[in-house]
Amino acid sequence: MRAALEKLDLTQAQKDRLRELVLEARPGLQALRGQRQADRAALHAALEAPTPDPSTIGSLMVKMKQGREMVRAERQRLHDATLSVLTPEQRVRFEAYLDAFKALRRRGGDTR
Repeated sequence: MRAALEKLDLTQAQKDRLRELVLEARPGLQALRGQRQADRAALHAALEAPTPDPSTIGSLMVKMKQGREMVRAERQRLHDATLSVLTPEQRVRFEAYLDAFKALRRRGGDTR
């Protein structure tokens, strides 16, 4: 997202507001990332147990799915907040850049 924003000729006020939005979202995203790592480790341990418990594994899979959905929702919230800072022209350019980025990723291109 940073690369897309760098191409938009943002005002200093827009840059400042976007920085605030990212800083506000960071703790929540980091907590979700930590929880997802712990859930993956728990699932791995459950799968490697001498006698894996299907109920435990199923519960962990559901928990991991919920974690993915929570991350997706938080990222969407940040995306929507980002759009609210941009002008209509900047929004169009931003969305076009993100669409191109997603298409490149689907084709397996290097995005860095």
